[in-house]
Amino acid sequence: MNMTGNFIQKIFYRSENMRNIYEMNESEKLLLDLVNKYNNIEQYRELSLIKEDIFRSEYSKGGEIYLRGIYCPFIYRQIQDNKKLGKSVSSKAKYSYEYGFDLYNDLIYSAYSDEREEFIFGENNSRIGIEYHNFYKTVERVTVCDYKDGRLMSVNSAAAGFNAAERFALLFYGEKYSYENDRLAFIETINKRGCYYKRYHRNYSVNEDKLTYIGEWTTN
Repeated sequence: MNMTGNFIQKIFYRSENMRNIYEMNESEKLLLDLVNKYNNIEQYRELSLIKEDIFRSEYSKGGEIYLRGIYCPFIYRQIQDNKKLGKSVSSKAKYSYEYGFDLYNDLIYSAYSDEREEFIFGENNSRIGIEYHNFYKTVERVTVCDYKDGRLMSVNSAAAGFNAAERFALLFYGEKYSYENDRLAFIETINKRGCYYKRYHRNYSVNEDKLTYIGEWTTN
């Protein structure tokens, strides 16, 4: 077995031995199920039909490292990194992101340059985004936004690893939102660097679009 094979085998062995210590929660299992369901060319072709429902388009420049650029669904990112998400541009200008909206003004399509594209659709009180690599047609990221009474309650996302070894795992990131007196009051962020690792939580209070750090903890 070559060096790369040995390295991957060690990662797999380590993950197997961590299964009884660090388990996936229900939202993480859902994200993994979505990856397994949509990571094939047949599902890509079916989701591509969403583009036929695009009623109008918008464009933005910048925000390359963020999901959907100026339409990034994570509220923490919107507040903390607002200026880094990019800016709207006309269709004639050079742009980074292209967005497609349906007749009801719902965002149903997002494409970054010629690298990746995301199809967004709804199921009950959730909006699901499936992002593909443009050339390989493999799933790069899945995102689930959950709503209650019209309010965004959480956003959970799983992305493929950024190197050859992590490609066999998923990197999880999530945000949960709490409201008081009809206003956003708290944001909890959750990071997890693989299916069978600890989760790292941070909590922030929100006051007039200003974040105040409260504390952090880990869970299994």
